[in-house]
Amino acid sequence: MKTLGKPRALCPWRRSAVAEEIPNLDLELAEKLADTCPDHRGTGPDYGTGVFACHQSWPGEEFACAGWLAKVGHRHPAVRCARR
Repeated sequence: MKTLGKPRALCPWRRSAVAEEIPNLDLELAEKLADTCPDHRGTGPDYGTGVFACHQSWPGEEFACAGWLAKVGHRHPAVRCARR
């Protein structure tokens, strides 16, 4: 699974990040990525759901967000399979 290796300074998964300052962040696209994360009960996502893409990747060349991987990626079935 391709990733940058560690969260960048302006990663949306950092508590200190401010959405308006994150380069290439598209809030509409980010909202669509909610299903890549566990729900309010801590379950999910479903197998086959895409991964949360890094804001520094481009359409068609997406790679996983290192901040997402660090915080909730271990809950995603594709991440668990990739680790095997």
